[in-house]
Amino acid sequence: MKKQNGSPNADLSVLREGTERSERPTVPRVLAFIFVAWTLAQTINLFTLPLEDALGAYTEIASGQIIRLALFLIVTAALSYKLMRKIELPELALLSGQVLFTAIALRSPLLSLSIGLLLLNISMTVLILRLRKKAKPASVIISLSLLATTLLKLLYNALFVDFESDSTRFKHYFAEEGSINLGWSFVMILVLLLSAGIALYMLLKQFKRLKVARRFGTLHRQKRELGYLIIIGSALLWLCLAYIMCVRTMRIVTPTYDMGIFTQMYQGILKSGQPLTTVERDKVLSHFAVHFSPILYLITPIFYLFPDPLTLQIVQLLIAASAVIPLVRIAKRLRLPQLWAYLASGLLMAAPQLLGSNLYDFHENCFLAPLILWLIDALLARKKLRTLIFALLTLMVKEDAVVYVFCLGLWTLSTWPKRQAEGVADVAGGAGVQLVAASGGARVETSARAEMSAREEMSARQEMPVREETERRDRLFVFLTLLVLPLLWFLLSTQVIRHLGGEPMLDRFANLSAFKGSGVPGVALTLILHPVPAIASLFTEGKIFYIMAVMSGFAFLPLLQKRAAHYFLLLPMAVINLLPSWRFQHDLHFQYGYGSVALLAFAALVFLSDFMQQLGWTAQTVAVPMKRGLGRLRLNLINMILCVALLFSMFFSLTYLLLPKMLQLNSAVVHVEKANEMREVLAEIPRDKKLLVSSVLVAEMADIDELYVIEYHVKKPDTSIDYVILDQRFSTSNSWVIKTYTSADYTQSELSTEELLILEKP
Repeated sequence: MKKQNGSPNADLSVLREGTERSERPTVPRVLAFIFVAWTLAQTINLFTLPLEDALGAYTEIASGQIIRLALFLIVTAALSYKLMRKIELPELALLSGQVLFTAIALRSPLLSLSIGLLLLNISMTVLILRLRKKAKPASVIISLSLLATTLLKLLYNALFVDFESDSTRFKHYFAEEGSINLGWSFVMILVLLLSAGIALYMLLKQFKRLKVARRFGTLHRQKRELGYLIIIGSALLWLCLAYIMCVRTMRIVTPTYDMGIFTQMYQGILKSGQPLTTVERDKVLSHFAVHFSPILYLITPIFYLFPDPLTLQIVQLLIAASAVIPLVRIAKRLRLPQLWAYLASGLLMAAPQLLGSNLYDFHENCFLAPLILWLIDALLARKKLRTLIFALLTLMVKEDAVVYVFCLGLWTLSTWPKRQAEGVADVAGGAGVQLVAASGGARVETSARAEMSAREEMSARQEMPVREETERRDRLFVFLTLLVLPLLWFLLSTQVIRHLGGEPMLDRFANLSAFKGSGVPGVALTLILHPVPAIASLFTEGKIFYIMAVMSGFAFLPLLQKRAAHYFLLLPMAVINLLPSWRFQHDLHFQYGYGSVALLAFAALVFLSDFMQQLGWTAQTVAVPMKRGLGRLRLNLINMILCVALLFSMFFSLTYLLLPKMLQLNSAVVHVEKANEMREVLAEIPRDKKLLVSSVLVAEMADIDELYVIEYHVKKPDTSIDYVILDQRFSTSNSWVIKTYTSADYTQSELSTEELLILEKP
């Protein structure tokens, strides 16, 4: 029998050739193989260690531990090689990671750690389920079994584990100051939320006669009204935020750290062009010796026109709120329907991370939210000059902004080819013909050739080398701009900090290293040899509260991605907010959430885009009422989830963040009239003198060159001080200062008032 090109035998040879080609040891396959072997080796190592050593704080890693881990790695490498012949490599890598997370959960008595590992396992299971067309049923069953095991262990820890005894064994992972206590409360909240969701669904189903369900499910008809509601709700939240920040400044209650520092820094820029301060480290020092932030110079013209601390507060609010503009542009580039663009913008504006980051006065971090989103917009538009500009601007915010740009580079290189293929729409004639031939269907081949004329096929073949060269240049540009440039910038910024007399704040990651004093290499080596404590440190009680609050605001969509590469968008949150030992970095009331919230908002949009693509929807499909069926049910469900997440964000931000601050300000015996009287008195102090003042007075006296803070200055008489100015409104620690300087013959000035005690040098 003669073999034709279109025969099944020919098709089989093509498929065989493709299989052989796929089994070649490419770099991704080698890395995946190493990952599988490493995770399995760590799983075995976990069960051979005592519990305190497996989960406890880092101690010195002995040579015996390294030898044992090496032996485990050899064994698991052989096992991985065998498994690779049975299971596809993406499935195997996901399953091995899930095995490690489940093993940690089984050994851990900590509820917070169980919750975090459950979230990780859910993400892994979702990825495997998204591969269901390729994944084997056994892989799906194993993944679901591991997920169920983690869930059962979580419930066991919540119901039966003695938290008090475990808190003495694992002090590092238990509740930090200011966090809520988990335990029964989390389980009850989980049950209540689940019950409320089921009740809401049944209620909407029963009230069809009142058209409640129909109106809720067809929000496309009311998208304009919904947009108005989102704008009004967001405006109210931000008006409350503006009220809090402006009143704080007007009543002179903003502390030195960090409002006083930045106000004095801008005064130094106006005088000398340098960001000099005296209150940051109790000496004359450039602010760039603490954080290298050239982006701060962009605000200098505004501060020159309005040299007041209130200017910084208003500018920060405007900068942070402007992040919604690139987010809407990104939603359009992803071809999301207008309704979802409205909801996404509302989720960002009401996000606890974004609102809470503004509560701790002015910081350079506020630039991160809009700049990261503008950078993503430039990447999606494939505008090289804009990408370079916004990458540089993002890096100029702070030395740790390198993490955001670098992770975006990893995401872009991992997803770029696929997204380009989607835009090209299969005009590569030769490849299309091969695929059709491999499928073995003569009619399919005929129809495909009928769709593409001979001229179009020839043109596509001629364009393929050009497209490949363009793709190669684009990838090289991304590699240099988003991977190489950030690393060079980090080296430059750290050298600038050291040159100016400071030191990069890498000590916040010291808790991750078993090799003390070894810096970043020690952290990296420790994570390779013993990663379990680092994984456990991601999910302390305070951090779990932070994760749940943040992810609930985006309906947990960033955790439910179609492709593993999308999780690069979540990596900065882990590195910046969760891994460091500095507890303020995972506190919603401080400034460390600007960058993470931008990437989380984009990750939610990516999920929606992939969701639409998987179902074959377009923006027009979602905008037009669907017929009854599974498609309409899915649309109603996603609309309901987004609306509930938006309501949660607004409610949580209002009750947990804004209202307590407003009540605190209104109940305090600090009025604007008294503050204005204080300003008049402070204006009479000579500006060429050396002053020692209370922390809250620094922002109002930042134009004085030699200004020092009582709380951080030496606790012995500094006779070079000309004036000591104490805020008597709510300070209870002034007695030692008064005693110290009155014993040095300092006398009370005539300028003293009920609120201000001013001591003069004799």
